[in-house]
Amino acid sequence: MFVSPEIATSNDFHKAVLSKSEFAVRLRAVNIDEAHCITLWGGSFRKDYAGLGILRARFPKNVPFLVASATLPEHVLVDIKAKLELKQSVKMICISNARPNIALSVRAMQHTDELKGDLRFLIPAKTKEPNDIPITLVFCNSRIETEDCEDRLRDWAADAGIDPKCIRFYHSSIGESEKREIERLLEEGVVRIVFCTDAVGMVNY
Repeated sequence: MFVSPEIATSNDFHKAVLSKSEFAVRLRAVNIDEAHCITLWGGSFRKDYAGLGILRARFPKNVPFLVASATLPEHVLVDIKAKLELKQSVKMICISNARPNIALSVRAMQHTDELKGDLRFLIPAKTKEPNDIPITLVFCNSRIETEDCEDRLRDWAADAGIDPKCIRFYHSSIGESEKREIERLLEEGVVRIVFCTDAVGMVNY
Protein backbone atom coordinates (compact mmCIF):
# COMPACT_ATOMS: atom_id res chain seq x y z
CA MET A 1 0.00 0.00 0.00
CA PHE A 2 1.41 3.40 -1.01
CA VAL A 3 0.20 6.41 0.97
CA SER A 4 1.33 9.97 1.56
CA PRO A 5 2.44 11.14 5.02
CA GLU A 6 -0.74 13.21 5.23
CA ILE A 7 -2.89 10.10 4.81
CA ALA A 8 -0.67 7.75 6.83
CA THR A 9 -0.84 9.94 9.94
CA SER A 10 -4.51 10.91 9.69
CA ASN A 11 -7.06 9.71 12.24
CA ASP A 12 -9.46 8.69 9.47
CA PHE A 13 -6.86 6.36 7.92
CA HIS A 14 -6.05 4.94 11.33
CA LYS A 15 -9.69 4.13 12.02
CA ALA A 16 -10.46 2.82 8.54
CA VAL A 17 -7.30 0.78 7.93
CA LEU A 18 -4.51 0.69 10.48
CA SER A 19 -6.67 -0.33 13.43
CA LYS A 20 -8.25 -3.26 11.57
CA SER A 21 -6.96 -6.65 12.67
CA GLU A 22 -7.25 -8.06 9.14
CA PHE A 23 -4.79 -5.40 8.00
CA ALA A 24 -2.40 -5.80 10.94
CA VAL A 25 -1.97 -9.56 10.51
CA ARG A 26 -0.96 -9.11 6.86
CA LEU A 27 1.42 -6.22 7.40
CA ARG A 28 5.07 -7.24 6.95
CA ALA A 29 6.94 -3.92 6.99
CA VAL A 30 6.58 -0.15 6.89
CA ASN A 31 8.86 1.57 4.42
CA ILE A 32 9.52 5.31 4.48
CA ASP A 33 11.14 6.20 1.20
CA GLU A 34 12.95 9.49 0.43
CA ALA A 35 13.27 9.83 4.19
CA HIS A 36 15.36 13.00 3.98
CA CYS A 37 12.05 14.78 3.32
CA ILE A 38 11.26 14.29 7.00
CA THR A 39 13.91 16.92 7.72
CA LEU A 40 13.79 18.99 4.55
CA TRP A 41 10.00 19.20 4.19
CA GLY A 42 8.84 18.54 7.73
CA GLY A 43 8.77 22.19 8.72
CA SER A 44 6.22 24.59 7.27
CA PHE A 45 6.02 22.95 3.82
CA ARG A 46 4.52 19.54 4.65
CA LYS A 47 4.35 19.22 8.42
CA ASP A 48 3.05 15.66 8.36
CA TYR A 49 6.50 14.42 7.30
CA ALA A 50 7.83 15.47 10.70
CA GLY A 51 4.96 13.62 12.40
CA LEU A 52 5.62 10.18 10.91
CA GLY A 53 6.98 9.02 14.25
CA ILE A 54 3.38 8.60 15.41
CA LEU A 55 3.21 5.49 13.25
CA ARG A 56 5.58 3.69 15.61
CA ALA A 57 2.75 3.53 18.14
CA ARG A 58 0.14 2.44 15.60
CA PHE A 59 1.83 -0.78 14.46
CA PRO A 60 2.75 -3.98 16.31
CA LYS A 61 6.31 -3.95 17.68
CA ASN A 62 7.31 -6.88 15.48
CA VAL A 63 6.68 -4.85 12.29
CA PRO A 64 10.02 -3.43 11.08
CA PHE A 65 10.38 0.16 9.90
CA LEU A 66 12.58 0.44 6.81
CA VAL A 67 13.86 3.95 6.22
CA ALA A 68 15.48 4.63 2.85
CA SER A 69 17.16 7.60 1.19
CA ALA A 70 20.11 8.37 -1.06
CA THR A 71 20.60 11.72 0.72
CA LEU A 72 21.36 11.22 4.40
CA PRO A 73 24.14 13.43 5.74
CA GLU A 74 24.84 12.95 9.44
CA HIS A 75 22.70 15.83 10.75
CA VAL A 76 19.70 14.64 8.69
CA LEU A 77 20.16 11.07 9.90
CA VAL A 78 20.21 12.23 13.53
CA ASP A 79 17.04 14.26 12.97
CA ILE A 80 15.25 11.35 11.30
CA LYS A 81 16.13 8.96 14.13
CA ALA A 82 14.69 11.42 16.63
CA LYS A 83 11.48 12.13 14.73
CA LEU A 84 10.82 8.46 13.98
CA GLU A 85 11.76 7.50 17.55
CA LEU A 86 14.39 5.05 16.34
CA LYS A 87 17.12 3.81 18.65
CA GLN A 88 20.62 5.11 18.02
CA SER A 89 21.67 1.47 17.71
CA VAL A 90 19.27 0.83 14.83
CA LYS A 91 20.75 -1.39 12.13
CA MET A 92 22.01 0.53 9.11
CA ILE A 93 23.00 -0.47 5.60
CA CYS A 94 25.17 2.15 3.92
CA ILE A 95 26.08 1.84 0.26
CA SER A 96 28.29 4.39 -1.44
CA ASN A 97 26.88 6.27 -4.41
CA ALA A 98 30.37 6.74 -5.85
CA ARG A 99 30.29 6.12 -9.61
CA PRO A 100 33.87 5.63 -10.87
CA ASN A 101 32.57 5.25 -14.43
CA ILE A 102 31.18 8.81 -14.40
CA ALA A 103 33.14 12.05 -14.56
CA LEU A 104 32.05 15.68 -14.59
CA SER A 105 33.71 18.17 -16.90
CA VAL A 106 33.49 21.98 -16.57
CA ARG A 107 34.95 24.24 -19.27
CA ALA A 108 34.87 27.98 -19.76
CA MET A 109 33.02 28.85 -22.97
CA GLN A 110 35.18 30.22 -25.78
CA HIS A 111 32.53 30.48 -28.51
CA THR A 112 29.00 31.82 -28.83
CA ASP A 113 26.03 29.68 -27.98
CA GLU A 114 24.85 29.87 -31.60
CA LEU A 115 28.08 28.40 -32.95
CA LYS A 116 28.17 25.57 -30.38
CA GLY A 117 31.94 25.53 -30.93
CA ASP A 118 32.62 24.57 -27.33
CA LEU A 119 31.12 21.14 -28.02
CA ARG A 120 33.63 20.26 -30.72
CA PHE A 121 35.92 18.52 -28.21
CA LEU A 122 33.32 15.77 -27.77
CA ILE A 123 34.62 14.21 -30.97
CA PRO A 124 38.35 13.63 -30.40
CA ALA A 125 40.65 14.91 -33.14
CA LYS A 126 41.86 11.46 -34.25
CA THR A 127 38.42 9.85 -34.30
CA LYS A 128 38.01 7.39 -37.18
CA GLU A 129 34.91 5.50 -36.05
CA PRO A 130 32.15 5.90 -33.45
CA ASN A 131 33.90 3.62 -30.95
CA ASP A 132 36.72 6.18 -30.73
CA ILE A 133 34.24 8.60 -29.12
CA PRO A 134 33.82 8.23 -25.33
CA ILE A 135 30.23 7.53 -24.31
CA THR A 136 28.96 10.88 -23.06
CA LEU A 137 25.72 12.35 -21.74
CA VAL A 138 25.45 16.12 -22.17
CA PHE A 139 22.66 17.65 -20.07
CA CYS A 140 20.93 20.69 -21.55
CA ASN A 141 18.47 23.16 -20.06
CA SER A 142 15.77 22.77 -22.72
CA ARG A 143 14.43 20.36 -25.30
CA ILE A 144 15.21 22.63 -28.22
CA GLU A 145 18.79 22.95 -26.99
CA THR A 146 19.28 19.17 -27.07
CA GLU A 147 18.12 19.14 -30.69
CA ASP A 148 20.28 22.10 -31.72
CA CYS A 149 23.35 20.52 -30.15
CA GLU A 150 22.70 17.19 -31.84
CA ASP A 151 22.37 18.91 -35.24
CA ARG A 152 25.66 20.76 -34.83
CA LEU A 153 27.67 17.79 -33.59
CA ARG A 154 26.23 15.54 -36.29
CA ASP A 155 27.52 18.01 -38.87
CA TRP A 156 31.03 17.75 -37.41
CA ALA A 157 30.76 13.96 -37.26
CA ALA A 158 29.76 13.77 -40.92
CA ASP A 159 32.67 16.06 -41.88
CA ALA A 160 35.01 13.65 -40.09
CA GLY A 161 33.52 10.64 -41.86
CA ILE A 162 31.77 9.40 -38.71
CA ASP A 163 28.22 8.03 -38.84
CA PRO A 164 26.09 10.86 -37.38
CA LYS A 165 23.60 8.32 -36.02
CA CYS A 166 25.94 7.70 -33.10
CA ILE A 167 24.77 11.08 -31.76
CA ARG A 168 21.20 11.46 -30.47
CA PHE A 169 19.02 13.80 -28.43
CA TYR A 170 16.72 12.67 -25.61
CA HIS A 171 13.93 14.60 -23.93
CA SER A 172 10.41 14.06 -22.60
CA SER A 173 8.64 14.62 -25.93
CA ILE A 174 10.34 11.94 -28.05
CA GLY A 175 8.02 9.11 -26.99
CA GLU A 176 8.56 6.00 -24.90
CA SER A 177 9.58 3.69 -27.75
CA GLU A 178 12.31 6.06 -28.93
CA LYS A 179 13.54 6.53 -25.35
CA ARG A 180 13.89 2.78 -24.91
CA GLU A 181 15.67 2.52 -28.25
CA ILE A 182 18.20 5.22 -27.34
CA GLU A 183 18.78 3.64 -23.93
CA ARG A 184 19.38 0.25 -25.57
CA LEU A 185 21.72 1.63 -28.23
CA LEU A 186 23.61 3.61 -25.60
CA GLU A 187 24.05 0.52 -23.46
CA GLU A 188 25.23 -1.46 -26.50
CA GLY A 189 27.70 1.30 -27.40
CA VAL A 190 26.11 2.06 -30.76
CA VAL A 191 25.12 5.55 -29.61
CA ARG A 192 28.11 7.42 -28.21
CA ILE A 193 26.80 10.90 -27.39
CA VAL A 194 23.36 11.86 -26.11
CA PHE A 195 22.23 15.45 -25.61
CA CYS A 196 19.53 15.19 -22.99
CA THR A 197 17.35 16.92 -20.46
CA ASP A 198 16.89 15.43 -17.02
CA ALA A 199 14.20 13.23 -18.60
CA VAL A 200 16.98 10.70 -19.07
CA GLY A 201 16.50 10.00 -15.37
CA MET A 202 18.61 7.52 -13.45
CA VAL A 203 19.45 5.13 -16.27
CA ASN A 204 22.58 3.14 -15.37
CA TYR A 205 25.48 3.34 -17.84
